Amino acid sequence: MSYDEECLKKFTDLKEIAKQTNSLDNLKSKINVSNKDDERNFDEFKIKFKVCRFMLISGIKLKLEDLTLATSTSIFQKFFKSCKLTDFDPYLVATASIYLACKVEEQEIKLRDIINVCYRTLHPDMEILNVDDKYWSIRKSVIQIELFIVRVLEFRVDFEHPHKYLLVYLDSLRHWIPLEKRISAPIPETSWHILKDLLHSDLLIRFRAQDIAITLIYFVCLCYGTQIPFNDIAKKTWWKALDDKITKTLIHEIMGEILNIYDFENKIGDIVKMVEINSNDNNLKFENVKKFFLHGLELNDLDIDSACEKFSNSDEIVKTAIEHSFRTFIVQNMDKIEFENLKKIVDLSISAAQKKLCLPTTPIHMLNDMLSTLTIEKCSEIFCYLEDSSHIWKSELFYQSVKNYLLRMCNDLLKRLSKSQNTVFSGRIHLFLAKLFPLNEKSGLNLMSHFSDNFTRYTNNPEAFEEAINKNKMDVMETDEDDKISSHAMPIDYNLYTKFWSLQEIFCKPNTCYDKHTWRIFTNNANEVFEALKSYKLEDIKDEGTSKMDEYDDMNLYFSKYLTSEKLLDLQLNDSNFRRQILLQFLILFQYLGADIKFKTNSQVLNEEQSAWIKSATKKVTDLIKETPPQGSKFSNGVRHILEREEIWNKWKNEGCPNYVKEKKQIQVPSKTPTKRPKPLSSDFLLKSTTKKAFISDQSVISKLCNVNHENLEVCKDPNRQFLPSLKEFFEDAIDQMDPANQVEKQYYLINQTDWAWKALRLLAKRSPYYFMQNQNVKTISEYLEAICGKLKKDFNVEQQAEMQQIQKSETEGDKNGDENKDENKDANTLDDNEDTQGNEDEVQFDEDQAQPASIKQENEDEEEQMESEEIKPSESKEKPLEENVTEPLKEFKTQDSVKFIDSELINFVVENIIDEEELQKLVSNLTKNVSDKISVDDSQEIKVKYKKMLQTWTEFDDRKDLSSILIDELKSIGKDDLANQVETKLK
Repeated sequence: MSYDEECLKKFTDLKEIAKQTNSLDNLKSKINVSNKDDERNFDEFKIKFKVCRFMLISGIKLKLEDLTLATSTSIFQKFFKSCKLTDFDPYLVATASIYLACKVEEQEIKLRDIINVCYRTLHPDMEILNVDDKYWSIRKSVIQIELFIVRVLEFRVDFEHPHKYLLVYLDSLRHWIPLEKRISAPIPETSWHILKDLLHSDLLIRFRAQDIAITLIYFVCLCYGTQIPFNDIAKKTWWKALDDKITKTLIHEIMGEILNIYDFENKIGDIVKMVEINSNDNNLKFENVKKFFLHGLELNDLDIDSACEKFSNSDEIVKTAIEHSFRTFIVQNMDKIEFENLKKIVDLSISAAQKKLCLPTTPIHMLNDMLSTLTIEKCSEIFCYLEDSSHIWKSELFYQSVKNYLLRMCNDLLKRLSKSQNTVFSGRIHLFLAKLFPLNEKSGLNLMSHFSDNFTRYTNNPEAFEEAINKNKMDVMETDEDDKISSHAMPIDYNLYTKFWSLQEIFCKPNTCYDKHTWRIFTNNANEVFEALKSYKLEDIKDEGTSKMDEYDDMNLYFSKYLTSEKLLDLQLNDSNFRRQILLQFLILFQYLGADIKFKTNSQVLNEEQSAWIKSATKKVTDLIKETPPQGSKFSNGVRHILEREEIWNKWKNEGCPNYVKEKKQIQVPSKTPTKRPKPLSSDFLLKSTTKKAFISDQSVISKLCNVNHENLEVCKDPNRQFLPSLKEFFEDAIDQMDPANQVEKQYYLINQTDWAWKALRLLAKRSPYYFMQNQNVKTISEYLEAICGKLKKDFNVEQQAEMQQIQKSETEGDKNGDENKDENKDANTLDDNEDTQGNEDEVQFDEDQAQPASIKQENEDEEEQMESEEIKPSESKEKPLEENVTEPLKEFKTQDSVKFIDSELINFVVENIIDEEELQKLVSNLTKNVSDKISVDDSQEIKVKYKKMLQTWTEFDDRKDLSSILIDELKSIGKDDLANQVETKLK
C-alpha cells in the first residue's frame, strides 16, 4: 500500500503482523466490527480507491507535503459525497482537487506542472503534453471544475487532519514506553504510514482528527503486542488521558474501517499497476546518470557524444537525471564559475537537448535558475547570451516547448527591474519577446485596446505652488548666472501648470473625451498649452548648428516618468525633447479618437464639431513639431510615417489579427518549348513510291495525302522518319562538360538534371547495351550516367579513329587510281605524238629512227618495267598495315559493331517467345559459357529479367565474330527452328 521504500520493507503486510498476535478474523470479532461490504457500493469504492491512488502518486511526483495530499483527497471525497460519481470525470476532479489543495495549504505548485504530472501519470505511454490546443482545453476544464468544487463545498475547504495530533500524542507516549519496546516496535513510523494509506478512503472526513490519531496508535500497539504501562491500574486509560471525548467503541469502529480498507485492496483485482516511483532499478539508473554528468561537469570534460552512446535517449528517467544534474551543478557552483564557463555549460545542455538526451526545456530551466538568484548586473550579462541564442529558441525543436517558459521567465525578470533605473534592460526584454514570438501571437497584442494606469501626481494647491515658485526665484537670484537664466525663462503661472499636467490624465484615459464635460475641459486646456508653446519658440537651439544636433543624437535620452515639480516646468518647456513627447501624445490621442476600432462602443463617436477641432488641432501640433529644433521637419515626417503604420496596425487588429505571413504562391515556371520534329521538305520521303495509283479522286487535302503513297508501312520505314537522336548527338554535350579542360562545375552537369537523365535512360535502353549491365558500386542515377558517359567517350574515340583510317585508306586508293590514269594519259599522248611525227617527218628522220631501233625499244621497255614495279610497291606497303597491323581500338570497334547488331529489342523478342523455363535456361547457359565469369545477376529478380541481362552482358563481352549466327544455331539446337527463322528475318 505504501509508496515509501522503507515502508514497503518495514510494513509490507499488516495482516501478517496482526496474525502474530491474533488472527485477522479474531481481531475483528474482538473489536465487534461487522463487514460492511454489502452496505457499500463496491464498484464506486473501487473507482474512488483507484483515483485516490492516482492522486497520491501524482502528489509524490510533485513533491507535495503530507498535509497537501490529505487535503486533496479530502476535497475529492467530500465533493463526491454531494455529487454522483457518474456525473463527472473523477480524474479531472482529482486534478482540480490537487490544484485547490495547493492553494489551501499555500504550497506553490504551478498549474502547468500539475496538469503535466497528472497527464503523464494517467497516460504513461503517451507523449509529453505540449502547450497546444489540447493543453489549453485541459487547463480550462481544470479551472472550471475547480470553481464548481468550491461552490459545491460552499467554500469550506479547510480541513483538520490527524497528522499534528498524531505527532503530539506519539511524543507524549514516548516517555511512557520503555526504550527496548520502542526499538523492537516502530510505532511512530508504522502509524504514520497507515495514516497515509487511509487517504484512499473517506475516513478523514467522517471522523474527528483526534479520534483517528488515537485509534492509529491503539491499532499499531495491538498489532505489535505492545501495552502502555500502568494502563490497567490507572484511573483513566491512556486514550482518555489524551482526549476525553473518545470511547473504546469508537476506537473499535475506526479500527474496523481501517481493516476494511486493507480487505478492499485484496478484493480489487483489476487495480491499475502504476509505475513505482522509488523502485530500486530506477533509483540506481538515476544515480548512475547523475554521477556521470556531475563528474564530467566538475572536470570540465563532459562529452555529449559519449553520453549518447552510453545512455538511451528514449528513457524518461535518463532525461530527468540529466536535467537534474545540470540544474544541480549550476545552482551549487553559480557563484564560483565564471560567466564564460556558465555559457559553455548551457551550450552543453542545448547539445544534449538536440540529441534528445534531455528535454528541450532543460537549458531554459538552467537560465531561469540563474536569473532568479543572481544580481541585476549578472542577469544583464546572462540575458545577452539569451538574446544571442534567439535563433536556437526559434528552431523547430525548441520553440513549442520553451516559448511559454521564456515568457514566464522574462515576466518574472521584469517584475524585479526598476521602472526608473532599469528602463534599457526592460526594453531589451520586450524587444527579445517581440523578436521571439510571431507578430500574430495573441499574448503579445493589446487586442482589447487597454490603456496604461500611469498616474501623474502634481500640485493642486495654489499656495504651495506660489511658495515653491518664490523659493525658486530666490535661489536663482543668488546664482551668478541670473541674467543668463532669466533671459531663457518662460513665464509659468499656476493656471498653466495645472492645465498642462491635467492633460496627462486624459492621455491615459482617452475614452473620457467622448464625455461632453471632459471634452470641454480638454479642449480649453489644450488650446492654452498650444498658445503657450507657440508664443515661446526654441530659436536659440536651432541656431547653434550641427554640433548641438550631434550632441542630441549621441545623448541617451529617455523619460520613464514625468517630473511634475513646479520649479521644473519652465525648464521642461525649454527642452526640445520634452516638447516633442508632449506634442506626440496629442497626435496619438487625436488618431485614436478618430480611428475605427472594433472595441469602441456605439456612443464613442465624434460629432462634426469635435472632428473639425481635432483636424485644426492636428495642424497646430504638426506645425509646432516642425518648428521645434533640431531637424523639426525630419522628425515630423518620421512621426507621420509612424502614425500611418499605426492605422494599418489598427486595421489588422480589427480584422482579428490574421496571419501576416502570406502563403507562397506556386510560381508556374513556363515550360520549355518542345523541340519540333524536323519537317521533311515537300514530303520527299513519300515520293519514292513507284506506283501512281490514286485512292481518292477529289481535291481535298486528305485525298492529296492519301494519294502520295499507298504503301504506308514502307513510308514509315524511311530513314528520314527516325527522330530519335543518336547516342553521340545526345551525349556529346554531357561528355564535353565532364572534361576538366572545359572547367564546368559539377553541379551544372547535364547528368544532374532530372529531365535530361530521364531522356538519357530512355535512349540507352533503346540503343545501348550498357543499359542492361549491372554495376554494384553505383548508387545514384548521376553516378550511373557519369560512368556511362565515360564508356561512351571511349567508344566514340574508337569510332573516330576507325573513320580516320577509313579516310586515309580511301585517299590512298584515290591517289593510286590517279597515278594510273595519269600514266595512261601520258602513254596515249606519246603515242599520238609519235604517230603525228611519223606521218609528218621527212625521210631523214625516218632513217635516223631506223638507225637506232633496238636501243630505243630497249629503253622504253626498261621504263615500263620500272613504272610497273613502282606502282606495285606503294600499293603493297599501304595495304599490308590495314590487314595485319590493325590497332586494338579498331578491334574493339569491330566488336562493338557486332554487339550492336543484336540489340535489346531482339533479346527481348527471343526471351519472351521461349515459354519453357528449362529451354530458356539451356539457351542462356550455352550462349554465356565463354563469359560466365563476367556475369553477375541478382537472384531476387524475375527469371526473364535476369536472363535478359545475362544475354546483354554476353553480347558485350563475347569476342566471337558472328554472334547472330551463334544465336540462330543455339536456337535450332534447342528445337526452336521457327524462332530461329524469325530472328534471322529480323536480322536481315
